[in-house]
Amino acid sequence: MAILAALYVAREIILPIVLAFVLMLLLYPALRILERLRVPRMLGSLLLIGLLFGVIVAFASALAGPAKLPHGLPRLQEDLSFLRGPVQAVQQFLQQGRGRFSTELCSHPRSNV
Repeated sequence: MAILAALYVAREIILPIVLAFVLMLLLYPALRILERLRVPRMLGSLLLIGLLFGVIVAFASALAGPAKLPHGLPRLQEDLSFLRGPVQAVQQFLQQGRGRFSTELCSHPRSNV
């Protein structure tokens, strides 16, 4: 009983370790094939993890079915309305920078060297 209690408390630490071990067991053969093809280990690992992530996303989106965006669009706009102020501030900053940059270019003519 004490062992189960200890496992329950340590699940936040043990679960990622077990998941990493299982992923290593599953992806290691593919990594060896990539190494035989002279792909560096780090790049091969990143490719495999990206591929795994893409497969998971594709599978999840296939299970979710078609998006109901036309009905959810007003709610999405409402939920993201807090971003309007910061986005407008960034746009103004970029416009000011563009204006200063263009005036600097006009005030310093090119010299032929």
